[in-house]
Amino acid sequence: LIHHDEGSQRWGNYFAVAWKGLHSHLPPSVLSASTRPRTISILVDGSIPPESSLSSSAAMTVCSSLVILEAFGARSLVDRTEMAEVAIESERLVGVNSGGMDQAASIFGVPSHALHIAFKPKLLATPTALPPINPPMQFVIVNTLVVSDKKVTGPIHYNLRTAELRMASRALQRRLGLKLPTHTTASGQQEEDVTIRSIFRAWLATQQGAGSEDKGDETEEQLNAFAKVAAENLP
Repeated sequence: LIHHDEGSQRWGNYFAVAWKGLHSHLPPSVLSASTRPRTISILVDGSIPPESSLSSSAAMTVCSSLVILEAFGARSLVDRTEMAEVAIESERLVGVNSGGMDQAASIFGVPSHALHIAFKPKLLATPTALPPINPPMQFVIVNTLVVSDKKVTGPIHYNLRTAELRMASRALQRRLGLKLPTHTTASGQQEEDVTIRSIFRAWLATQQGAGSEDKGDETEEQLNAFAKVAAENLP
């Protein structure tokens, strides 16, 4: 976990976690090169209201990653998909167990396009051009002035729900005797997929036979059947 001072300077922490996340992805030849920057001076400006739930923290992490890669002359070494995965894990070092939709949107976004983002079986972002109409469509984003500081409320709201889902996943796994798949994190470590989705896919494999792939093509009937199993096996 990256620690920082509270107050007006805490946004600088997102730059720090971006660097920490990228560090293991840069080869020694880049990190020790004579041309590497010894210091980086950064000026950040924006008009998004703080804690307004408009994905500003994800955008800050992604932008910081781009700045670091450019400064080290290593932009070509990390593709967009890897950068999204690194940004997702990096932001969690701040102390918020975020998902990955915001980071992926910041990296793969295309002007005048909607973006369909899928994480299974792998991260895939598909832009879809908005149809031209007359008069042109407009999206209105309104600030409700309700502040949502996830760094402060995370332990009792945001992170708590993540912990509850992991506990439910583990309880179902043991109750149903399921073996979960593992994945390689952005830092290169093997980690078990303790998620409701992984439990569902593992359970579905027991119904369909081994070798059932997660193609994101589950049916409503399958989901309803699993929901019934979960309700019967969770306290």
